[in-house]
Amino acid sequence: MQPEPLIHVFHAGVAHTLVRATQSSLSRFGGPLQDEVVGRPFGPRGLHAIAELAGEHVPTLEGVRRSLRLPLVFGLCFDACRIEYEHELHRVRVLALEPDRSSDDWPYRDYPPHLPFAPLALGSSARCAWSEFAARFGHGATREPAELVAVVPPPMTLGVSLWGREGDAEGVSIVFECELDARRVRASTLAS
Repeated sequence: MQPEPLIHVFHAGVAHTLVRATQSSLSRFGGPLQDEVVGRPFGPRGLHAIAELAGEHVPTLEGVRRSLRLPLVFGLCFDACRIEYEHELHRVRVLALEPDRSSDDWPYRDYPPHLPFAPLALGSSARCAWSEFAARFGHGATREPAELVAVVPPPMTLGVSLWGREGDAEGVSIVFECELDARRVRASTLAS
């Protein structure tokens, strides 16, 4: 049985999948958000650490970018969230977050303060066109919207629901559009 792809990454004409690792890894899914969050005010709920990508698990990142540490952060408790942030050393600077008020019952009551932790490993890499990658997730952009795009569908094997029954069943994914040199990330949701 193949491990479930937890994160799909498109970079430099190659689609990568990251899967749950069987040993410690610099790339991870979930867990607590350990970076300091600064910038635009929001609340009362905090942001969630969706994942952290290490350059060594995205083979198309060459040279100095192989040491890249890219946190993927999202406002899961903010209905129809759209976020833009910059990553600095151990700090996430929120540039924009809509809405800026979280909901007590979104996406469902008693939502966990952080997602289950799972170390990640490279599952596969394959050359493909952006249009082919985007079509898998219902992404309508005809051109790559950023240097690196990461898509996180609802995990089925980690013991948590991202969106509740309806949202998980609809295949709502989180899409991260990442400009690596600027360390800037835009994220929103997309239903497939």
